[in-house]
Amino acid sequence: GFDRLCPTATSPERMLWQYLDRDRDNVISQADLQLALEDMEKRHNSSVAKMITQGLAREEMRQQLGFDIPPGTENQMATWLDWIAEEAVISFLDVDGDGIVSIEDFCQLGTQLKGQAGHLVDLAQSFSEDILKSSSVCPRYGAFYVVAQPRTDDTYGI
Repeated sequence: GFDRLCPTATSPERMLWQYLDRDRDNVISQADLQLALEDMEKRHNSSVAKMITQGLAREEMRQQLGFDIPPGTENQMATWLDWIAEEAVISFLDVDGDGIVSIEDFCQLGTQLKGQAGHLVDLAQSFSEDILKSSSVCPRYGAFYVVAQPRTDDTYGI
């Protein structure tokens, strides 16, 4: 199963796969995804569609796009938005574009995302270290300390 085909998966990736593969057939189908999204909606009493058709997201959409959801069409709009969310997730996870999300697709995407995340962390650390080294005015840059290794001695004379 999963561990044999995706040996580099982390524990959270394994848990996510088990959560999404509802029928345990080693692929994430549209039906699996619908069940997972319905479960999340029940657990949290919310969905992507509800966030958009109600509350702050609805107001933001009206202000930014000049678009409002006509009264009485919220349920129809919610169904449409849920379908879009399902299609977007399947499209994102389906690396080879064959219409299903296999373990191989999931593992390949996980590896790519971890690689990109590592690259971004390396860039951020490099940038923050360069900023700290080149600064002669301000000995500390707040957020940059989160990424860069802590300094052991203060060379700024402050």
